[in-house]
Amino acid sequence: MKNLAKVLVVSAMILVVLPRWGESCLPEFPRVVFTRASGPDKPMAKFARGQIGIPLPSWRRAYLVVAYRYLDDKPLRAEEQHSLLEFFDVNSARAREVSDQLADTWLRERAKYAVGSDPKISPYRQVSQYSSVTNCLPPAFENAVQVLHARAGQLGPKSSELREWIKAQDAVFEDCGGGSFLPQPLPASAKPLLRADRAYQIAAAHFYAMQLQEALRDFDSISQDESSPWHLLVPYMAARTVIRQAWSETGTGTEANYNTGILLPAESRLAAILSDPKFKSQHKDAERLQALVQFHLHPDARQHELARILLAGKSGANFGQHLLDYKLLLDRFLDVDPPFQDGSSWGPTYDRRVKVWKRDQYSKLKAERSDELSDWVMTIQTEAEAAKMHAVNRWKSTGSTPWLFAALLKLKGTDEATPDILKAAAQISGDSPAYTAISFHRSRLLRESGQDEAARHLIESVLHKADSLPLSAINLLQDEQMRNTPDFDSFGAHLARYPVELSAGTDITFEESFCYYQKQLCNEEFYGVPKAERNSPPLPQFDLSAAETLNKRLPVDLVVELAASNALPANLQKRLASSAWARAALLGNVAAVQKAAGAAVQARPELKPFLDGYAAAKTDDERQFAAAFAIEHFPGLRPFVEGAYPRTTKFNKIDSYRDNWWCDDVGGIPDDLNFSKQNADNLPIVAGLDARFEATSPVFLSPEQKARAVEEWKQLLSIGVAANYLPSEVLAWARKHPEDPRVPEALHFAWRADRYGCVASGGSNLSHDIFKLLHRRYPTSEWTKKTRVW
Repeated sequence: MKNLAKVLVVSAMILVVLPRWGESCLPEFPRVVFTRASGPDKPMAKFARGQIGIPLPSWRRAYLVVAYRYLDDKPLRAEEQHSLLEFFDVNSARAREVSDQLADTWLRERAKYAVGSDPKISPYRQVSQYSSVTNCLPPAFENAVQVLHARAGQLGPKSSELREWIKAQDAVFEDCGGGSFLPQPLPASAKPLLRADRAYQIAAAHFYAMQLQEALRDFDSISQDESSPWHLLVPYMAARTVIRQAWSETGTGTEANYNTGILLPAESRLAAILSDPKFKSQHKDAERLQALVQFHLHPDARQHELARILLAGKSGANFGQHLLDYKLLLDRFLDVDPPFQDGSSWGPTYDRRVKVWKRDQYSKLKAERSDELSDWVMTIQTEAEAAKMHAVNRWKSTGSTPWLFAALLKLKGTDEATPDILKAAAQISGDSPAYTAISFHRSRLLRESGQDEAARHLIESVLHKADSLPLSAINLLQDEQMRNTPDFDSFGAHLARYPVELSAGTDITFEESFCYYQKQLCNEEFYGVPKAERNSPPLPQFDLSAAETLNKRLPVDLVVELAASNALPANLQKRLASSAWARAALLGNVAAVQKAAGAAVQARPELKPFLDGYAAAKTDDERQFAAAFAIEHFPGLRPFVEGAYPRTTKFNKIDSYRDNWWCDDVGGIPDDLNFSKQNADNLPIVAGLDARFEATSPVFLSPEQKARAVEEWKQLLSIGVAANYLPSEVLAWARKHPEDPRVPEALHFAWRADRYGCVASGGSNLSHDIFKLLHRRYPTSEWTKKTRVW
């Protein structure tokens, strides 16, 4: 009975601050993820076993700690792997689901002995307008069931005493969701065991109702009653009550902050428990509470202590908790944005200032990174220039693989230290968990230092083992392979990537939320069919690097040649074919337009009459008008291909969030296609890495081709936003050629482009001019009648 009671009390008193946030009010757009920027691929069990792929600086710090262990050839033990998954592979929604399920289990079991309707129980307590915490965790319900069955055996399953016990327990659990119900004390004539139970139930009810002073008083009183079966257990509960007091007194509601003044007594209470053998059965739980107290009272010392424990592999089943605590201790000073004296707190200028400030912090945080693990994590994640030589020097002094990886990550092919680092990297065994990550950066440095052939062979050898690699790593390796393709003929074969997942934001799986329930958003574009089966793999797509290369680094004649070939998967060939025609037409490259027309019509048959009109044009001016006339009819027609944010609206339909034609960057900002998307999500990291790894010219291009690609890109940029360009071109033609029968139709669609195109910053509003011209010159035209406002 004591064991059951102990389990019930310990589990019932746990408080985990688990916010339940409200849903975003912003529109969500399907983003194709090729390399997960925040952590390893799923399932995380493979990562826990050592399939670390290519760790990124943007990974969350907990994952970088695990990566360090495997880079250092110190694999996680089985119990550490299990603990890692317990803490980091189950999201909060799943934890809440378990709480709900076990609350239902309690209700089902109590119904075997109780009469009347079931009480209303919610494990979650509201702490602010937008969030709540899990007040009653799964073990509370799980173990209440055990005690219920024990009491039924002692008191009788149909006894009035058992029903009274259940009634009191109902009151305790009703307080989980925000009530303040208290069981009534039993009379002196009641059985001693039941009076002891009732005293505990009252204390627990006070606790769940956040009446913590009363709960502490009750637990301390029970501890003095040696006749109570609970008296050896409640000192631990009292310490936990003090900890909850320290949390609730911060006034933050959901933040993991504690009032250290209130927390101090918990330290002495726990020390008394840990020093007394009679509390031996509680020592393990008390040690965990003590770690929480040390976390808040002595954060600096605890950070360095945890770093040593994690690297030494001494955490055992506590690995997940230790890792979470260590991550939070680093977050407290690494994830803080500075309050500048001028009061600025948002906007692009502020973001740039914060970036500079954080770079400067690296050199100032010497004490904070004075242990090995913290030094490595902070060096990996900083953009400070000093981190490069620090990583090299640490590798030289330690010879360790984690520091070799850090140095490879920071170096460029032209750096003085690169040759020595490359020699060391070549010694890493193919059987090492570090091999893929080391080889990726080794290949990059070989390419950057002019050793293209060696870099090419290295990537090919790593990709031969693709079956054992995470898809994120495969996509990074293929990106490097694309950059180093030796000839144009094989270039197209390296452009397509298979998505790791579709996302609507950080760690939100888009397929489950949208693709299967709002199929119009993504099935056709991402799956190629109107109704995709659940768990169907997405079609291959262009990643950011491939799209950047096609849009900025390749001359239009090669883009057209690629579009006319069969090198790409059908869905990407279709996307490239129409964009290649639009690109050539906007650049005025008549030869390229003629060559692109066949593929464009094959991809989009609805383009044929417009492309025929372009082909029939006699002058440059008419061709320029014909191009605008064609493009304005199709909001999905643009002179570039998208990467992570493909346009999901039908080719000839207006998108409700202005993802129509192009913005003034003409697709130059990676996937920042329009205002809505720009503000809905942070830009994905190019190729899964930082800005230093942005797209470069393919190595097979001649100097003349590279220069031509640059000039063509500048020419496209000069066009500006489509909402200005298309109406301007049509108006100019209409004023010169009012007799052209296409003009009314052209003016109507130009008016539509002005109204529904990407919002232009500082652009002119031409819809009024179009409206007046249509209604003055062509009052009876069907297109004028469709243009009812301006």
